[in-house]
Amino acid sequence: MNLSEILRYAFLGTVVYGAYKLGEKNGESRVESEKDMRMNPLDSKKFSEIEFITSEIQKLRKKPNKNRKDKDNIELLEIRLKQLYNY
Repeated sequence: MNLSEILRYAFLGTVVYGAYKLGEKNGESRVESEKDMRMNPLDSKKFSEIEFITSEIQKLRKKPNKNRKDKDNIELLEIRLKQLYNY
């Protein structure tokens, strides 16, 4: 092995290590931002869930041929809606 090969491998190792550290840093920042979102629930998320549930209830109520599963889903969605309003 001559000096140019040693320098080439050292440079390659440095590039790979730098890419690893950059990916590690990006992963940590993504995890921290996800923790912030979970610990501080936004009201907009709550309202979007309320809107979604009410639209699903309306869709199920408009359905012409409801079976037992549809009726149960309507009841469960109404319970979840009450929970959100009380929260």
